[in-house]
Amino acid sequence: LLPRLFQIIEDKNPSLGTQKKYVMKPPQVVRVGSKKVGWVNFSEICQIMKRPLDHVQAFVLAEFGTEGSIAGDGQLTLRGAYKEKHMESLLRK
Repeated sequence: LLPRLFQIIEDKNPSLGTQKKYVMKPPQVVRVGSKKVGWVNFSEICQIMKRPLDHVQAFVLAEFGTEGSIAGDGQLTLRGAYKEKHMESLLRK
């Protein structure tokens, strides 16, 4: 019975079990003043992941427990001292 169910699901949705892996660009982080950092390629990474900017921003701010905003050029500005390795570990989640 179970193999028959799996066969029906596969017939109706052939692309259900296949996931395409994509190559993620490393985040580019720069200092903005003494208490802030800017994630320069934030909007580009969101496009690669096919996620809306505000959704990813809310996730990042909740995980880091900080405040931040998106600048006009797609750069995410965060309050705090974060490095590239912090952003990379967050993207792996």
